[in-house]
Amino acid sequence: MKQICYNIVRFRIGGIIMKLLETMYTKITKVINKVLSRFIIPDKQYQNIKDLNVDEIMELKSKYGIGGVILDIDGTIRENFEDVDYRNIKWIIRLKKEFKVCMVSNGRDENIKKLADRIGINYFSHSFKPMKRAFIKASNSMGLDPENVLVIGDEYFADVFGAQRSTMWAASIDQKAFRNKMKCNNKEIENKNKNVQNLNQTINER
Repeated sequence: MKQICYNIVRFRIGGIIMKLLETMYTKITKVINKVLSRFIIPDKQYQNIKDLNVDEIMELKSKYGIGGVILDIDGTIRENFEDVDYRNIKWIIRLKKEFKVCMVSNGRDENIKKLADRIGINYFSHSFKPMKRAFIKASNSMGLDPENVLVIGDEYFADVFGAQRSTMWAASIDQKAFRNKMKCNNKEIENKNKNVQNLNQTINER
């Protein structure tokens, strides 16, 4: 009984420590991304994965010999650990018809593993991006040289920096900027509507 209680306490403490480490990593990564975004310029930048047209990647293929694509998971093909949008799945399937594709993530998700298996692409978890080893392993799995691979991700530190130090092409997905832009646009529309209402009220009063 004593051993069981000890194991339960150890398990809970281990879970708390892991949660704290994940929180610290997230906060540190945000700071690093903010700093690196001032100095690192991706080859391509988009506000959403669907903005990256497959035909546009085909142009990179014809111009620079891009033959493979490495996809990040969270913040790129899905948000907030939710299920991958079916439109993004269709996009990946279309991409796979023209390129060799694999998924690389610092985390581990069985649902993503099942999705990758269903689509027929490799999924590398616990990759420790931006270490070069993760990217080279992915390019080797596709039978391609690093110079012929495009990395698509949302983090400057893990994805863009990792790709560039591995001599790969890098495209960043900045969904946060996209959402902020949408909020600003919505606010502008609300302000315009209020101004129109105030103007109409002034006219009616006269």
